[in-house]
Amino acid sequence: MSEALEKLALTIERSGRRGFLGKLTAASVALVTSVLGFARPTEAVVGCGCCSLCRSPSTCSACWCTWVWQCRTGAGRLATCGECFHLNGTCNANCNDTVRCSFCRFES
Repeated sequence: MSEALEKLALTIERSGRRGFLGKLTAASVALVTSVLGFARPTEAVVGCGCCSLCRSPSTCSACWCTWVWQCRTGAGRLATCGECFHLNGTCNANCNDTVRCSFCRFES
């Protein structure tokens, strides 16, 4: 056990406190990520300008929660994109059964 502590102290001394804390933070994030897992990537299937949506764009209402983001088209137009989720749905960036509808609006 004392050898491990000596190696740790030597590592801290060589890399400096900031370097060691950076490595410790990166290792902690890697551990938590491996235990909890990443969220599944968005499986968007419908394009609307610069938006990739789960469903064809429509007028959404009665959303339990929404996931909204903005992007710029190649022509520089600002678009507001979003997904509307059913009651008690998981409000995240995944396309799944809880997506009620998608929307895409262009700012003037």
